[in-house]
Amino acid sequence: MSVAHLYKITNNTTGEYYVGKHNGVDQTDHRGNLYWGSGDRIKKQVNKYGAENFTYKILVIGNKDYIFELEKNYITQELIESDEKCLNLTTGGNGVSYHSLKMKQYISEKVKEVFANPEIRKQISDRQKKYFKDNPEAAQRQADKLRGRKQSAENIEKRRKGLILNYINHPEVKEKISKKLKGRIIPDDVRKKISASSIGKKNSPEAILKIKAARAKQVFTEESFKKRSASISTLTWMNDGVRSYRIRPEKLQAAKEKGYVDGRLMDYLYNKQQTNRV
Repeated sequence: MSVAHLYKITNNTTGEYYVGKHNGVDQTDHRGNLYWGSGDRIKKQVNKYGAENFTYKILVIGNKDYIFELEKNYITQELIESDEKCLNLTTGGNGVSYHSLKMKQYISEKVKEVFANPEIRKQISDRQKKYFKDNPEAAQRQADKLRGRKQSAENIEKRRKGLILNYINHPEVKEKISKKLKGRIIPDDVRKKISASSIGKKNSPEAILKIKAARAKQVFTEESFKKRSASISTLTWMNDGVRSYRIRPEKLQAAKEKGYVDGRLMDYLYNKQQTNRV
């Protein structure tokens, strides 16, 4: 029968503690060394304060299944989140993968700490780019996984606010992205897909108000007016039997495939607010 024990490691300086399970009847591991827990936080504490400042106490000895069950009942979500001195980050039990709020917060803080260093961010970015370049099948799997994935409205809004704050707090990032996008050549097949997907697309009332407010602040030069006028003159009126649209030359074929026909519905001559430009 395999024997294990439930232990408690206490920091004699701070009073913080860690509870876990370990094979065997004492603190030694299979190499004969003293075992000081498997948790990330307890390991760092032992390294910081020194093993001589910790007490290793064996609470219960029994077969593995019994000890696993005890650990599960002892290290609960409630204990982790209510006791600040508890160093455990996950609930107990064999094979438990639950991450407590404390664990999520700890991971979040560590990730932010790492990515705050621009050199580390660049190293991670370079390694990732090299990996996908050397492993095109992995890049394809990642693209297939992300393609068509829908995010919740809450998630989209959270990312939007994060980007805005990033641009406000780091104008150099905004300038860098702007320079990178300027002059970028979009492949014809990608351009056609983007063009076809936007035909007949309707903006929400909130988006329309934002667009109007932004356009009201725009200042057009004589050159921009001429350019805009030349662009409008290339548009073709088409309709789907309900609404009228002004179609750009590169979108004519896609509009025809969607069933649009040439011409503008007469009703829209008297209600220009209903007209969409595509």
